Amino acid sequence: MVAGAHTRCAPAACATLARCRRLASLPARSTTAGDSLVDVRAVGASEYWAVGGNIGSTAITASFLHSTDNGKTWTVDTSLPNYFGTGIDCVAGSSPAFCIATLVDTNDNGWIATN
Repeated sequence: MVAGAHTRCAPAACATLARCRRLASLPARSTTAGDSLVDVRAVGASEYWAVGGNIGSTAITASFLHSTDNGKTWTVDTSLPNYFGTGIDCVAGSSPAFCIATLVDTNDNGWIATN
């Protein structure tokens, strides 16, 4: 179960360190054992996208989560069996949000996905 989101912030990625801390403490939660949240990106004042997934004993699944209420609630937008999400980046202010994600498949091949 994911207790909270974690993201790496560089000065170019976040306007202030306080904004980085706010992103890192978003309450993204999962009810599925084994789920991990790997990366979170803001695309607006209250809109966020996150990527991660589940590495089970027999399968992996990438999950893309979306929040439009500053991280209070999250919905699974897309799940991709046989992949795991390793990162996400979005164009801030784009409407609808334009995001690029990196994925790894079951054979350790790297992939890039866009919406």
